[in-house]
Amino acid sequence: MRKIISFLIFLLLVVNVSAQGDAPDSAELDDTDAGITPDSAFYGLDNAWEKISLAFTFNKEKKAEKELKYARERLREVKLMVEENKLDAVQKAEERHRKLIENVRARMDEIGEDDEEDLETNLEFENEIEEQEAEVDEIKTKIEIKGDLSAEQRELLDKLIESLKANNQNVRLKIESKRDEIKVKLKERGVDEEKIREKINKKRDEGLERALKLRIEHVQREIEKSGEYLERNDREELKKHLEIAEEILDDADDAIEKNEFENAKELILRALKLAVSVRGEPAGIEEKKNELKEAKKEVKELLKERREKVEDEDKKESEDEEIDEEKDEEDYFTEKMQNEVINKRGMPIEGFTPSMFLDVFPKLEKKDFHGVKAFGGAYYYIGGELKFETSSDRFSDDGLMVSSADGSVGEDGMEKLLENLSQRFGVKIDGEKSVDRIVDHLK
Repeated sequence: MRKIISFLIFLLLVVNVSAQGDAPDSAELDDTDAGITPDSAFYGLDNAWEKISLAFTFNKEKKAEKELKYARERLREVKLMVEENKLDAVQKAEERHRKLIENVRARMDEIGEDDEEDLETNLEFENEIEEQEAEVDEIKTKIEIKGDLSAEQRELLDKLIESLKANNQNVRLKIESKRDEIKVKLKERGVDEEKIREKINKKRDEGLERALKLRIEHVQREIEKSGEYLERNDREELKKHLEIAEEILDDADDAIEKNEFENAKELILRALKLAVSVRGEPAGIEEKKNELKEAKKEVKELLKERREKVEDEDKKESEDEEIDEEKDEEDYFTEKMQNEVINKRGMPIEGFTPSMFLDVFPKLEKKDFHGVKAFGGAYYYIGGELKFETSSDRFSDDGLMVSSADGSVGEDGMEKLLENLSQRFGVKIDGEKSVDRIVDHLK
């Protein structure tokens, strides 16, 4: 019996060392690399081997790294099982993900907090959570475009998404708390505070850039898969969606180069929705195609009217500077904010998004957009992050109707933004001068 146990331990160590040396980074794996999935009879055995591997990993940081890697694999399993409508298997993977994330959260108290290497490890953990949150957003998108779900199934999956978000948010808060402790220790040891801040920003930007470029590569694969799907189903008239998705990815790539990471995230998610939406719409449903075309046409006309309005107003101002017509405060605020974006970034093609305003106005905060309505939904500030929630009227039994203008803020949204800023700065809205004071606060 001892010989058998010794052999199993030896075999485990060999496999473990080999896996550490040869396994690719979990961020670089494709969705098809999820391994043994929860619908397999061997899934329990696969999880058992992971637990044994963790038991023989004695370094606390390495153990947390492994747990995060395994948690990422569980997310890929969730994604695959959602696509195959295997909801029992989805729940199995989500439960395992939750336990792994809880372990990571508890392990944060055991990890060192004395030197700059500990700070770097902490930032690597945060970057991994950032990437996992992007995975959850993708799972949410794929659920939204699925047209073959009952109301009960959709409710179950919506709860699952909220659970996955909560899991990651809990460990993110613990990581941030641990980082604060490390910063205090480093300052006590005489490390310059500005040096600490620069190191954090540099590491975070490097991680975000890497994660976003990987997400772009993934969306490009989704575009390729959708192109093949359209060819197989003789639906090449929808390839325009994929062309728009490619253009949006180009914009996202440009945003990354300019370190506009929030803007890039938003664009990548928008491209993903366009890429997968063509696979969520059943063949032969002409009515939905026409609705989508009409929606896109209306958005283009609206944006054209807005551009012409701005151009006409600029021309009118230059021709007759003596006209001093008092504008409606909301319209005046919208015009000032949008003109500032146009002056610094140029006229956007698909409307004005929160990330554009955040890039231009340094004192504007994500929480200012809480409750702001936009084309296709609304923004909500939850757990320190600004999230875009698709409106219920965009859903049907055939899936989700998607537009490349989703997320652009319209007149109602700008009115809500002004209201939020009025409350934050304590400025009562009473004429253009009050709006000027609020905008000045943002610069």
